[in-house]
Amino acid sequence: MRKYLYALLVLICFVLTGCKNDKKNDNEQRIIYTTADDLVTPDLKVASESVDLIIGDEYFINLSYNKVDGYHLEYSSSNNNVSVSDVGVIKALKQGSSIVTIKYTNGEKDYSISITVNISFGSFVPELITDYDSVNLEIDNEFNLNPYILFRNTKYYDEKISYESLDENVCSISKDGTIKALSFGKTLILITGSFKGKNSNSYPSLNKYIELNVTDKVKIYNGTEVMNDISLYTVSNAYGVNYLKSTPIDFKIEVNGTKYDAEYEIEDNSLVDIKNQLMTSVSPGSTSIRIFKEINGKTYSANYLLNVFRPTVKIEDTIPMFSVVDGLYFDSSSLTKKDIMSFINDDSQILSAKQDGEELLVEDNKVFNVISSSKIKRGSANITIYTDSIAYELQLETIEKVITTKEDLKYFELKDKDLSGYFELSGNIDATDIKIVQKNSINYFSGVFNGNGYSISNLDVSNSSLFGSIYSSSKFMNFALKNLNASSANYLGNNNVDDLITVENVYIELSQDTLYPRGLFSSSKSNNTIKNVVITYLGENANNSVDYSVGGWVNQSLLTSNQYYASDNTFKTRTSKWSDVIVISPYVLGFRPYEAVLKYEDDLTNYAVYYFGVNETLDTYNNEIKNHRNTRIKETVNCDSEYYFDIQYDEVYHFKSILELSEFNYDYSTFNMKYWTIVDGIITWKN
Repeated sequence: MRKYLYALLVLICFVLTGCKNDKKNDNEQRIIYTTADDLVTPDLKVASESVDLIIGDEYFINLSYNKVDGYHLEYSSSNNNVSVSDVGVIKALKQGSSIVTIKYTNGEKDYSISITVNISFGSFVPELITDYDSVNLEIDNEFNLNPYILFRNTKYYDEKISYESLDENVCSISKDGTIKALSFGKTLILITGSFKGKNSNSYPSLNKYIELNVTDKVKIYNGTEVMNDISLYTVSNAYGVNYLKSTPIDFKIEVNGTKYDAEYEIEDNSLVDIKNQLMTSVSPGSTSIRIFKEINGKTYSANYLLNVFRPTVKIEDTIPMFSVVDGLYFDSSSLTKKDIMSFINDDSQILSAKQDGEELLVEDNKVFNVISSSKIKRGSANITIYTDSIAYELQLETIEKVITTKEDLKYFELKDKDLSGYFELSGNIDATDIKIVQKNSINYFSGVFNGNGYSISNLDVSNSSLFGSIYSSSKFMNFALKNLNASSANYLGNNNVDDLITVENVYIELSQDTLYPRGLFSSSKSNNTIKNVVITYLGENANNSVDYSVGGWVNQSLLTSNQYYASDNTFKTRTSKWSDVIVISPYVLGFRPYEAVLKYEDDLTNYAVYYFGVNETLDTYNNEIKNHRNTRIKETVNCDSEYYFDIQYDEVYHFKSILELSEFNYDYSTFNMKYWTIVDGIITWKN
């Protein structure tokens, strides 16, 4: 009864397993589990009893059987045309056929099944390959060809390959393919391969001829040393380092063990000078030298490089105040601009220069087109300059332009160029006979001008300005303009002044012959910084121009502001960051006889506008300054309206004379005394 139940379970298991097997992957083996007691046959089956393969193919035996404990599979092949692994993978090795037997055994009892495997080359052709079609050897030298057979993109190195020299007087060749050159001449090497039982009779591609050229055994010497490329330097010593500038030459050629004196020729003779068998460098460069000798009608030769290098010297000290525009640096000891070579104490000429691998322009020992690391302060740059004998690696402290002479001031005439970068005064300048003329153009100044506490005297900017149109974020600081002729002129900028402009520590003293000065700028937007600025305009012309019809201290408005009519019926200005601005002059602080049309209680009349300092209490007509429309007597000024407006600036102080300022007891604590000094209670420029 127990056996019956067990057999029934086995039958059910067989049926279930069989159903599952119908859905299996073709590459899976079909295995049914049973016991040795019930095993009648393992029922070995293969998917195909005959398989066609191409050499190199692999095939996994698709086998199904009843698995029994104690039994295992064994695979074997009738010959070496194929190999078969322990897990049933057949690999095609040679053309032909083979019987692969699968045996299921427990060591005492065997069950087996066979597969016939047919192997061919298919449409593929084996080819013998070497990396060389020809070989050049000197006598006594050896070389291995290291061939292989390529079949179906697979390299075979272990196939049978034979070699034959067609002239054994020229060379011999060993069984492993090593050629030995024996004598001068040419011959062919025949390489023959055999692949999987097939030779060149079946596949001519298994044959290959290699051309061999055997030359005399030649060595070239300079003196007793084997010849190599020659490297010299332009100097024998630089900054304490010794270099090879000269070398003795004694060229010889050895042919098959015998030495001969050799000749030479140099492609570019300008690099070296040769006297008494001593080669000495002359100039840097690279060329070739040919060593040759004719022996018994044959010419033996070889080419070598001949290099003459400049030693590279790194100068540790930074070159100060290098003016990018001028290609020179400012020498503070002589107060002049000098070329870089003066700093190095080398009187050589600069032949070329580079920055970050890019060529720089060199003219008259000046280096141009250097790129500074900063446009708003002193920057830096690393360059390499090349003389005829040395390459110098240099560190520069860079400035866009160092202003050292009155002629340098003409650089600020915009004309057809924009100006940007960082500019510095290197000292006081007497600008007598220099007149700045700014043409109306689309060009702008957008840089930083730092006067370093120095003064420019006797400059003429009449009907113009020093810097022309000013662009956003420009800065003007730490300088004085003394005895400046600013007739009908703006001192710094004349039109289209942008915002974010900074003017700090600036002293402007207008000349007594100035007529109708206008102001720092012709017009300006807001968000500008005006700090520690003093302007003086005294003398006969100032006294006689109190109520003139053009300009004022700032033409349209003092320094940086825009006018607007406020909701409280007062006329106001937009200003920002003004502090300690002092104007000393009897001249009206600001006057515009025909202000732009203002909307005042629906009145669209052109009104006159007057500007006053924060310390002033009475306007031009001795009326209280109220920042409001005032009535005036028409006869007092040439204006179409009987009304005018007063505007009072915050942080701008207006004094009609030096005496008035001295009596005011002004607090100068915010002024930087590096640039300013106080004499008898009056702030003035130190330098």
